[in-house]
Amino acid sequence: MALYKNILMPTDGSVHSKAAIAHGLELAKVHDAEVTVLSVIDVSDVTSTLQGVSPGPYNASIQGDVAEAAVKEAADMAIKAGVKVKALVKIGRPAADIIEMSGNYDLIVMGTQGRTGLPHLLIGSVAERVVREARCPVLVTKCKRA
Repeated sequence: MALYKNILMPTDGSVHSKAAIAHGLELAKVHDAEVTVLSVIDVSDVTSTLQGVSPGPYNASIQGDVAEAAVKEAADMAIKAGVKVKALVKIGRPAADIIEMSGNYDLIVMGTQGRTGLPHLLIGSVAERVVREARCPVLVTKCKRA
């Protein structure tokens, strides 16, 4: 009996997300699971941009392009690995949307940047919140340090 049939893999296109996707795809192959790759465009960043307050180097259009590219790359990885995949881009709040979707999945596989100290306090951690509040198990991966 396969332990995992449906795996959610959030991605932002970062090296940390890509490592998590690779790990999640290996699990999916072992369990013959279907994966959903998800990128959530942070609505607070989009809202700030629409109000003329730049949230950083990105604007709403670029954020959408980045999210689409991240999901496409992850979906291509899944197809190449022979794993059934669904791709989804949403505008919302990353942690809240992942948590909301968690009840429909057997496992979430996601990466973390591993911030500590002040950056962690200021930025918060999507992975940390998902681990605390998800309705299914969460596997958080970190990139290996060289």
